[in-house]
Amino acid sequence: MRKALNSLVIVVGLLVVCASGASLAEDALRTPQHQQYASELWKFVTESQDYSKWAVADSPAQFDFGPSIGATSISYLNSAAQTDPSFPIGACVVTQHRDDAGEVTGVTVNFRARPDYDRRTGDWYWAHYLPDGTVVKTSADKNPHDKRDFVTRVDDGRLWVFRIGSPDLAQFLTTGEPAKIAIRVGAGPNGMTVKGTDGETIDSYLLAADGFVTFVDDGRLWIFKAGSEDLKSYQEDGEPAKIVIRVGAGPNGMTVKGPDAETIDAYLSAIGN
Repeated sequence: MRKALNSLVIVVGLLVVCASGASLAEDALRTPQHQQYASELWKFVTESQDYSKWAVADSPAQFDFGPSIGATSISYLNSAAQTDPSFPIGACVVTQHRDDAGEVTGVTVNFRARPDYDRRTGDWYWAHYLPDGTVVKTSADKNPHDKRDFVTRVDDGRLWVFRIGSPDLAQFLTTGEPAKIAIRVGAGPNGMTVKGTDGETIDSYLLAADGFVTFVDDGRLWIFKAGSEDLKSYQEDGEPAKIVIRVGAGPNGMTVKGPDAETIDAYLSAIGN
């Protein structure tokens, strides 16, 4: 117990350093202090505590930030998270992301370390790892190209894009450039060339924006606000009666359709078009 508490103090202390604005190289995702924190957090939940012995949540814990958590995932709760459903300071939730075969594809650690840490996440810090503990991305990374459920890296001025949990991502992070490559010249932010292992992943990344749901129908891009009545109506009944169309305004010159101009404008602003 004392070892666990001491480890927790170390992790919280490192979090303070991580949030203190230490110098960051222009092309770096995180400072050395931040990298150390993410590594120590992994050691805390796998060695000092062994999260696999924690209580298992009745259903996967859901958060509005970090990698999306699917129905096949398993969430483990420390004592603070287990005893108080409001997740007080000190709560830690570790989620194993699993594929349909039950294989672990990644692990996300959500740790509510201290008050007033990050208003955007309700004072949660999160980090996502490969199953071997390799740090993939965190809530405090400085990445202007980041989108939920995707991992991006800039290499020689080109933007690499992968889906979180994909074998291609694990290969890229551990062994380097994959053998199979798809390229979209000038399609990325600020005209960057985008690279990935398949065109579908690249296109999905380019279309993705937090707070919106998109559909491609007959080469045209439908846009709805997540959770909106317009989205629900489209999913249940098909094309709505009222439609706003912007010809050629979307990524790669796609025609954009939506329920109103405000939704389209907000989406285009979110993706930088």
